[in-house]
Amino acid sequence: MEQNQVIEKYRSLFKKLSKYYHKVIRDFDLDDIHDFRVEIKKLKAFIRLMNMATPDEQHKLPGSLKSFYNVIGNLRSLKLHHQRIISLCEELVVGKPENYLKELSKQKKYWRKTALQIAEDISLKDFENKLVHNTSENIDAKVINNFIVKYKNKLEHLISLRFYLDQTLHDIRKTLKDIMYNWSYVQAGAGILLPGEWRELKSIESAASKLGDFYDLCVSIQLLHLYFPAQTDQEETAALGKLEAHLQLHKTELKTEIKNWLLPIKRQFQNEKFLLQAQEIL
Repeated sequence: MEQNQVIEKYRSLFKKLSKYYHKVIRDFDLDDIHDFRVEIKKLKAFIRLMNMATPDEQHKLPGSLKSFYNVIGNLRSLKLHHQRIISLCEELVVGKPENYLKELSKQKKYWRKTALQIAEDISLKDFENKLVHNTSENIDAKVINNFIVKYKNKLEHLISLRFYLDQTLHDIRKTLKDIMYNWSYVQAGAGILLPGEWRELKSIESAASKLGDFYDLCVSIQLLHLYFPAQTDQEETAALGKLEAHLQLHKTELKTEIKNWLLPIKRQFQNEKFLLQAQEIL
């Protein structure tokens, strides 16, 4: 990829990013927040690829933009969680935990206000110009190969662990997303170096989606504890307990499913490692 193509990629990313950013700060709509955060993830993934070409000059999101991204992520999680709680109450025929829902609404207002305050210090155009003006390297085959090897090794380390913590599965998802968002540049090498199950973009997207569902459950369970109302009655406490039990069961089932479909990939990594060690001995 030539320098002018890199610049064009940055311009394209920031065009979409700016569109969604202004939508977010206007309404804080769930879909707009999602679209903006996806564009940020694409930008971060591309920056990481570019950083492979310039080890002495590493770029990253400005502090204000990173904070905004995290804050609206919290807001989106609260909105989704609020919807999930109401839906589960209807599904399980459980009375709505009104005090808890009020606390969620209070927290949503807080994070929305915080996001608007942070937005006052954000200049997407300044960041875009900085990246464009500091683009002096091409993305050649060596850089792409180094990127794939780095991420393959990261996946191998995570998947080869004896136990999968919740954070481990989240880290696998983030690693897959970096590959996914750079797929148009790395697909030729990825088709050779990555495990057979992840040599197609659709399979990576499917895996990332399933891991995303698991992460959403983890967040919902955390939010049940984090914003447990100070003033409540036995009925509401019991309702929240039933909701948590349901979420915990769903989480356990999904984690088992994920571990089962990770097993063949884990074995493939182990076999590759064994063959390499055998070759070294010979």
